[in-house]
Amino acid sequence: MQVIAFEIKVCRSDLLKELKNPKKREYALSVSNQFYFVTSKGLMKKDEVPDECGLMEVTMNENAYAIKTIKKAPHRPVEPPSWWFVASIARRVGEKERKILDDGQS
Repeated sequence: MQVIAFEIKVCRSDLLKELKNPKKREYALSVSNQFYFVTSKGLMKKDEVPDECGLMEVTMNENAYAIKTIKKAPHRPVEPPSWWFVASIARRVGEKERKILDDGQS
């Protein structure tokens, strides 16, 4: 199983805050084999990408989005997620699904 985490950034100021506070991505790094920042073209410079991260850029070409890997994220071995974690995700999905169904019946 390969787990890849993506942190999408659309604003340079938000990206800079993230880079100044690496603790924010500690959990994502601990549960993923790779971690990527995903930005629009030119939002992040390749030399700003932390060593433990990768960078992908999104561009729009003729009404279609294209994603290009600028810097490949290094692969890290991690333990598979616990059943507790998987169950918590399933619970959240179930709650959201019930809310959508309930809202649709109103």
